[in-house]
Amino acid sequence: MSQLISILISYFYRPAIDIVLQRLVVPSRGGSPDEALITESIPKTAKTLAVLDEALGDQAFFVGDALTLADLFVLPVLIPPRGMPDSRWGFPSGPI
Repeated sequence: MSQLISILISYFYRPAIDIVLQRLVVPSRGGSPDEALITESIPKTAKTLAVLDEALGDQAFFVGDALTLADLFVLPVLIPPRGMPDSRWGFPSGPI
């Protein structure tokens, strides 16, 4: 469980936050998104999502047969914020 949480904290949250800030916050304040930062962040989120997808496999939960803290850490990651112009963290076709 702690390994999945560590993966999210170490590899997903920062690029995901960069995408959200550039896609939602910057334009809401009248600025232009940094497309280079978004382009740089998308492969990082894709790689993490691929690792999570592999870890989940055919299971209903990441660890064992019941909901755990690992599942709760992953849940918000799988639902991009409202108003994101891209589906699924910047991927046109969606990684998941």
